[in-house]
Amino acid sequence: MEAIKEHIESLAKELIDNESLFLVDVVVATGKTNKITVILDGDEGVAIEDCSSLGRKIGHSLEEREEIDEPYILEVTSAGVDSPLLTDRQFIKNIGRDVKVKKADGNIIGKLIGYKDSQIELEYRPGKKSPVTKMSLNRSEIESVVVQISFK
Repeated sequence: MEAIKEHIESLAKELIDNESLFLVDVVVATGKTNKITVILDGDEGVAIEDCSSLGRKIGHSLEEREEIDEPYILEVTSAGVDSPLLTDRQFIKNIGRDVKVKKADGNIIGKLIGYKDSQIELEYRPGKKSPVTKMSLNRSEIESVVVQISFK
C-alpha cells in the first residue's frame, strides 16, 4: 500500500492545476474496501469544486491506466479546521494565527510568528500575568500543531 500512497501523491501533485492549492497528505486505509483519502489545502482555502475536480481527475487517471486491481473508494477533501499542520506551506500560511503546540511534556498555546527550516517561532505567555515570551521549536520536538479557531 505504500507504493499506492506514493503513486497517488505524485499523481495528485501533477494534477493540481490551481497554484494556490497544495497536497497535504494521502491516507490509504485497507480493509473490506480500500479507501484512499487525498487531503488538500490552499493559500485561500479549498472549495468543494476543487476537491471534486481533483477527485475526477485522479479517478479517471487510475481507471484509464488500470493501476489498482482491488476495489477502492477515493475521497478528496480539504484539511479540516482541527487538522494538525503537516506541511511547510501550511505553517507559512498560518503565521500570525494562534496555535496549540502539543509536545511530549505538555501543550503550549501561542501565536505562530515565524517558520523557517523546520523551526517554528511562537509568542506565548507562560503564565497569566507573565510577559509575552518568544520560543523557537524544531518540528522534531513537536507532536502536533493545530490552529486555534477564534470566535471573537
